Amino acid sequence: MPGYFSFQKLITPRFVKFIYAVGLLAMTGGGIALAVWAGLGLRSATLPNRTAAYYIAIGAGVAVVGNLVWRVLCEIWIVLFNIHNLLGSIE
Repeated sequence: MPGYFSFQKLITPRFVKFIYAVGLLAMTGGGIALAVWAGLGLRSATLPNRTAAYYIAIGAGVAVVGNLVWRVLCEIWIVLFNIHNLLGSIE
């Protein structure tokens, strides 16, 4: 506990990992939900073909590319905090 109040022990890396997991679930679920919704709209003919195809592509893109970008951003945060830990150990 003494390292906590003197800011020698950081809690943010754990927090970033938790936020990453929440974002991963949200983007994957949202992308899949958008693609399924557009597919159902296409099947029932409530959405135009081109619009439904765009929504399906956007949903798949969010599920794949969005998660990769989210991972890179969270890794950058973790690397910054690891640099802090390494500099503290040099001291």
